[in-house]
Amino acid sequence: MGKLTEEFRLSKIDNAKKYLESQGFFTANLWHTDDVCQNYDDVNQDEALNIIEDAMTSDWMTSQIFEAIDIVAEENGYKRKDED
Repeated sequence: MGKLTEEFRLSKIDNAKKYLESQGFFTANLWHTDDVCQNYDDVNQDEALNIIEDAMTSDWMTSQIFEAIDIVAEENGYKRKDED
């Protein structure tokens, strides 16, 4: 891919992330299909995206993220709304 084309692609990604962040979304930890394809043979882009989706939306992952949010919020002195 040419330098200008790659710079344009990265700029579009950066703009998309900035927009999502302005809407309240966390974008600093994004996964790419390459993260799957580099470790597994015979996985196409669609399959890799499905693997990432299943992993990231699993009950275990969701539970771990909410637990980590609770820990970090409490370490920073915030009180849960349901602990009145």
